Amino acid sequence: MISTPPSVAPTPPSAPLALRALRFLALLSLVLSLTFLVTLAVLVLFPRLNPTAGALVATAPHPDYSAVGDRITVALIVLLPPVLLFAAHRFRLGSWRCVAGGWLAVAPVLAYLATDEPELRHPLPVELIAPSFPDAARSRDVLQRYGKGRPAARAFVPPPAIDLARHAVSVTDSVKWHAYVTGHRAEFAAGWAALAPQRAWWAELNAFERLADLSRPADRLEVPDYPVFRSITHHALGVASLQALDGHGDDAVATLLPVLQVGRKLLAHSRTSLRTMLGLVVERMSLEGLGYVLDHASISPAARARLIAALQGHEGEAGARRLIATEYTYVLHLLQPFDFAGRFDSTAGPHPTPWPARLFAPLLYNHHATFNRYGDFIAEIQELAAHRDVAQISARSAVLLAATSRPRFKNYSGTQMTSMMIPNYAKVTAAYWQTEDARAALLIRLTRAD
Repeated sequence: MISTPPSVAPTPPSAPLALRALRFLALLSLVLSLTFLVTLAVLVLFPRLNPTAGALVATAPHPDYSAVGDRITVALIVLLPPVLLFAAHRFRLGSWRCVAGGWLAVAPVLAYLATDEPELRHPLPVELIAPSFPDAARSRDVLQRYGKGRPAARAFVPPPAIDLARHAVSVTDSVKWHAYVTGHRAEFAAGWAALAPQRAWWAELNAFERLADLSRPADRLEVPDYPVFRSITHHALGVASLQALDGHGDDAVATLLPVLQVGRKLLAHSRTSLRTMLGLVVERMSLEGLGYVLDHASISPAARARLIAALQGHEGEAGARRLIATEYTYVLHLLQPFDFAGRFDSTAGPHPTPWPARLFAPLLYNHHATFNRYGDFIAEIQELAAHRDVAQISARSAVLLAATSRPRFKNYSGTQMTSMMIPNYAKVTAAYWQTEDARAALLIRLTRAD
């Protein structure tokens, strides 16, 4: 008897190659999204693993913050996808039903992370802080002749003998200053002579009625070279003081007056905090030097009239508000949506942002939410600065720093950026009002002498 072979169930036809490839891509993108969310959650839950966040939350310093954080982050990104893909294959989780279920769970979380606030509450244009004007480009070009990184600045070698900071001397300490300048008379004279090319450039700057700052966030930041300004200011203080001690008050005024004028012009049209602080320092030191000159020499009515004219123009509360808004405005337009990763260091000019950063940027950085919160803080600090409430500025800055110090799952990068974008507004405000008060006091002294 011949037996019949057992029947074999027909093998179901396999899915077309295109559908299988599409399903694999959907699974792979789901795995990468899960990897991103898990990594983000780990960094939020354990801020010590992130060196920046660890410093911001003031945890105990650890020498291996950067190394540990990098290793764990890299390990998650490298190892988790193959583990998830192996698990999907091992437990047969790669079907359309499982992939669709995974995306139903993940997609709302990604949408939540990427959703930004609809509009900016404080859309302050850079041009409103320091508008352009006729001849602005030419004044900017002359100023940037000694800009940071320019050939003239790189070639500049400061006269070595005079360094007021290293010798811890200030013109405000009359006794110590008198001993210092008289003891370094030859060094001041030699340094002043060596600075002849820079002094000629300074006079060219001072010939402009205004000194433009055309810094734009998309371009290389225009930063004047600090050593040149420091050398000219320090030597001018010493030379003018010696001229006053020798009884040449008008010559001392002629030495310091251009320093004062350039400092005020730098400050008046600044778009960046670096240039603002430079202008404040130059103006304050020249005012202190002029006070020393008036203490030790008499000046003619013509010199007094020139000084009074140079001291006119009181910005007061409006200047304090603009001072606080300067950094906010610049950074607001620097850190644009989807383009924050490669451009935070604006001194080096624009950088191309890698495409992975652009891909995940909306999930990490909500531009409007970041600057709405920061803008609300700036609006409050502006009013405090206008009313000279330095103590309250420090308190409010500490509150914001504490609130943004620990990274959050939503707007992870924006939260940390806010913490890094809080300069010492109390110190800046105090410096501004000290300079304004010194200018006003000197102006009163000169007008009463008339």
